[in-house]
Formats: sequence, C-alpha cells, structure tokens
Amino acid sequence: MLYDSYHEKISKIVVSLRKIFKHIVLISIVSVLIITAIIAFMATKGIVLDDKSAPENFEMTYGETIPLESKALFAKVVYEYSEDGNEWSIEEPNMPGEYMVRAKAKAIFGNPRYGKVYTFKLEPKNVDVSVTDNQIIYGNMPSVSAELVFEDTITCDSYTYGDRLAQYTKVTPVIDSVKILNADGEDVTKLYKINAVTTDITVMPRAITVTVSDKEMIYNDTKLSYDGYELSNGDLAPGDVLQAVFDKWLIDVGEVENTPELRVVTDDGLDISVHYDISTEIGTLEVDYRPLIIETGSSEKVYDDKELSNTEYKIVGEYGVVEGHIVECLSNSSIIDVDEVENVLTLEIKNANGEDKTPNYSLFYERGTLKITPRPVNISSGSGTWEYDGEEHYTDISMDGFCTGHTVKASWPSIIDAGTMENTVTIKSVLNPDGRDVYPIMSLFLIILELLLLLNVRSLLLMKAALLEILITDLKNLFQIMQ
Repeated sequence: MLYDSYHEKISKIVVSLRKIFKHIVLISIVSVLIITAIIAFMATKGIVLDDKSAPENFEMTYGETIPLESKALFAKVVYEYSEDGNEWSIEEPNMPGEYMVRAKAKAIFGNPRYGKVYTFKLEPKNVDVSVTDNQIIYGNMPSVSAELVFEDTITCDSYTYGDRLAQYTKVTPVIDSVKILNADGEDVTKLYKINAVTTDITVMPRAITVTVSDKEMIYNDTKLSYDGYELSNGDLAPGDVLQAVFDKWLIDVGEVENTPELRVVTDDGLDISVHYDISTEIGTLEVDYRPLIIETGSSEKVYDDKELSNTEYKIVGEYGVVEGHIVECLSNSSIIDVDEVENVLTLEIKNANGEDKTPNYSLFYERGTLKITPRPVNISSGSGTWEYDGEEHYTDISMDGFCTGHTVKASWPSIIDAGTMENTVTIKSVLNPDGRDVYPIMSLFLIILELLLLLNVRSLLLMKAALLEILITDLKNLFQIMQ
C-alpha cells in the first residue's frame, strides 16, 4: 500500500514536469514580457507630457482657466504655481502679477515628476458695476451688480449722486468703496478692473417722527423755554444730523405750542431736509398761576364815629411773591357804624418796573373781620322834692359817654301838681357833626331816678299824653337795640 501511494505521487509530479518542459519556451516569453512591463511602468509612471500647443509665455484674466492641457503617464496631473520659482503651491494666484506654472505628477513610490515651466501674467477681469435699483428711500444703500466669476459677491458702500437734493437724479458707485469677496470670504477686489456705470434713480423721502416734550412751571417772572425733543420714530441716514431751533417762550401765565423749526443736515453741512418726511408731535409750554394764601388782619372797637379798617395782611403757605415783586393794597373794607364784616382787601402785585403782574397770581384769602360794638352811654336824671306852689318843677340831668362833637336831643318830665312820678329821660336823637342821627347804634344805660313832689292837700299825677307815648316808643326801640 505504501509503495502504491508513493508511486502515484511520483507519477503526478513527473506528469507536471513533462507539461512544464513541454511549454517552457512559452512560459519564459510571458515571464519576460511581464517583467518588462513592470519595469517599463515603474520607469515611466508620472512622466509629464507637456502641452506642445501652449506658448511658453501667455496672459490670462482672473476667472479664466489656465490654457494648458498637460498629461502624465499612469498618473494624475496637477498644476503648481510660483511667483519667484523657489516656492511652489497648488493654490492659484489671487493677485494680479507675473507667475510661473508647471505640471506635476507622482512617480512610483510617490516621487514627484514635473513638466515644463511656463510663465504667465494674471490680469484683473474687466467688469461694469451699476446700481440695480430704480428707486430707493433716501439714506438706504442701493444694490449693485456685475458679471463676476466663480461664486464671488459684490458690495458697495458709497455712491455719488448727480444732484443730492433732487428726487430724480443720477447715481454712480464709488469705485474705491466696491468690495468683492470669493466663496471663502477672501477679498478678491484687486482681481477685477472695475468700471462704474451711471444709472437713473428716484430718491423717495425718509419718514421720521420728532416728539417735543412738554414743559410746565409755576409763574416766577422768568422766561420759560424748552428745547427737549427726541426722534421717536424712524431713523436718520448715516452721517445726517437732526437740528431743532426753538423760538417759543413764555413769562406770564398761559400756554403756547412749542413748535420747533426742524432740519436735517449732512456731515458736510448740506441741508438735506428735502429728502425727509418729518412728522412732529408738538409739545407745549405752560406757565401756571402762582398760588398765594393771604390772611387779612382783624380789628374790633367800640363805636366812636370813626372809620375802622385794617390793611395788614400776611402771606402764608408754600409760595410767596416772586423776588423783586411789590404788593400794594388798592382798596380795603371799612365800617363806621356798629357792624361786623369780613376784612376784604384788594391787592395789586407789581414787578420792579411797576408793571401789574397780579393776573399771574391766584389769590386765596383767609379773611379777618372788622367789628364795631355799640357804645355804652350813661344818662342820669336827678330827684327833687318840692311843696306845691302851682309852678312847674324839673331836675337837671347828666350824660356821660357820648362822642365828642355829638349833639343830643332829649326830653324829661316836669311836675306841677302834688304827686310822685318817675323822672325818665327820653332821647330824641344823637346827631354827629355831619348831622346824621347815630342814636340807633348806641347802647343807652339810663339811670332813672324818682322826681318827688310832696303836697299837703292832695296828690295828683299829671303826664302829658304825648310824652307818655314817646316814652313807650323809645323803650321799644331801646329793647330792640339791646337784643
């Protein structure tokens, strides 16, 4: 068994060797070709085949593709750029200037292989920049457009206008304010040669609202003015300044609209108000009355047929008269007869120039009183005793307390027949020097004494009816006065 197995294996090997030796020539040729191909691949990989049709020196503008079609054997071609021939980079130049370019490929094991070096000049791209808006609100920036390359974007921060004050005018982008960025946000403005194009545009008014604050004060004889305001709605164009001139003022009590003269000027002093639609919320200036609380004086006396008045007053409370103002009493209450009244004063307030400023004050009075009380008068009638002799008898009377210069008219009884009666004095009138009867306003204290007449024969009380009637009337008047 072992022999048979060994013999079988040897037979298979011999058959295989016979087949190899039979095709040895073909195998040798194929092996040589494979080895040759490998050696050739390794030797030629990355060899750069330059574009024979491209000039060694050329010009191109930003955005154009480099006019080279270099190739490499068994490798991908990339282009390297250099400004001085020493440092090379695969990043394309982004600034105008003269540069070098070469093709690069990778050989076996990553070793670089380079093609021919070309020189070229990168020129900026010519573009026309113009405003795309037909109309704008004054102060807003118009939009601009240009035929840019790649994903570049353009902005402009400044413009010139044909007539800065006209609604319909020309607009031109300021070249120095144009900025172009690439997709990475890098500034590539210098890669463009910008030509500013003038176009027509309509400038619409810019709406703003100005609110003027109110101002109020209590009258103090000084000028009230106020220049407080705010821009309550909208905003100004950049660089513009809002100016307000206030010429309203008040001194005396009253109210006036505080309307300013408004204008807007540019940073170079040009009045640009024509391009603003200005709404104004008007404030007011108001001077209020100055309140004065005035206490008038009080006086009281007994009737003396002389006028009673009191011009004294006192100003109390928070406010007094304005410094420099003078208070004068124009009129005052007065009484001469028995009475009680409020002490009413009429005051006038003047400034240092003698001008009447009373209308600017609100006067509140706490009034005192003027009071005259009745004058007490003592009247005494004497007593007398006589023997009947048929003659008329009477006594003297005394009066004390009447005002100097007053004339008293009075009557008192007399007696003829025997009897007893009261010796009562009846006041007819009391006349002052002007002849006016002031008797009703006097308080009379009568001292009534008896007039006695002793007769031996009989007692007879005689009184005249007229005197009795007068006495009764006067007593009634006296009773009413004392009440």
